[in-house]
Amino acid sequence: MKIPDDTLRGRRVLSSDGVEIGTVQGVVFETSRWKVEALEVRLRSEVAVRIGAGRRMFRPSVIEIPVERIHSVRDAVILSISLGELRPSP
Repeated sequence: MKIPDDTLRGRRVLSSDGVEIGTVQGVVFETSRWKVEALEVRLRSEVAVRIGAGRRMFRPSVIEIPVERIHSVRDAVILSISLGELRPSP
């Protein structure tokens, strides 16, 4: 199934244990192969605090979720990892 990136933006992102972690903000491409590498996810503030991503003063925390950690994409993006396994990018 093909999904344009503009239809992904704003979709809810859920961990494998059913916690809503945030929404899709964008797509990260690896340009030498034009392959999608990750989704940029805008974290809910309580999730950002819980995983140690913190919250910026005027912007929400955003992390990249590698495509290998995505289980499925339908009305929401379902991850193959639980909230406890989620870590912010260094």
